Amino acid sequence: MIELPSFTPGPPIAISASSFQKFLRCPDQGLSHFRGIYGQTSRDGWIGQLVHRLIARDLTDGPIDDIELVARIEIGSTNLNFDLAAIGRPSDIRRAIAEAVEVYVQFRHLPRPELSEIEVSIVHDAGGDVTLKGRMDGVQVTSDGVSIVDWKKGPIRPETRHQLTFYGLLWVLERQALPNDLQAISIQTGERASFPVSIADLERTVELVAGLVHDVRSALLVDRQLSREPGPWCRFCPILDGCGEGQETVSLLA
Repeated sequence: MIELPSFTPGPPIAISASSFQKFLRCPDQGLSHFRGIYGQTSRDGWIGQLVHRLIARDLTDGPIDDIELVARIEIGSTNLNFDLAAIGRPSDIRRAIAEAVEVYVQFRHLPRPELSEIEVSIVHDAGGDVTLKGRMDGVQVTSDGVSIVDWKKGPIRPETRHQLTFYGLLWVLERQALPNDLQAISIQTGERASFPVSIADLERTVELVAGLVHDVRSALLVDRQLSREPGPWCRFCPILDGCGEGQETVSLLA
């Protein structure tokens, strides 16, 4: 259904939906990820991860009664525990947990699709030492076909479509079936966005993946940087100290 190209040769590379998005918005920031240079987890990102853990619990086991207790259990049993330093003092952590609990309560009041699969993880060997991977919040199967569902803590942003189309590509490569649509649901606003899936969209995503592999492997080979695109993502960029554009952007956003 979808044919993958022969990738530019080089060291093994694993591309997730998040690293794919990161590369598209700022290639050099994306390159830092593949160099093994990771930025500090943002407070908002940490809360978003905790919200997703609570949602997964809810979808698997039903509504949570003692939400704060379950939130603390999730923190202690996952990588969230290692990022507590990014949140700050104990009082800051309590406030962050309270915010996550509030978002989860909002989620419980939203109409939700009936899911046939929850937290679907796909790891696909794309050949040429390239691995594509992603974890989808849920999959809904109806008479119209398969819908891939992703909940967003905040508003639905334009780059969300890249993430969802990457999931669609993974689904086709692994399941050999074209999803009917890709759905994003904002917990904050209740907004729902549905993106149809076409072979042309997936082929374009394959081209972007191939371009990522080429650019990253070429840059790693000769130890050079890639283009830089400043934006809100500069705040927690691991290479900010050496990026004048990023420093100026962070100063303007302060």
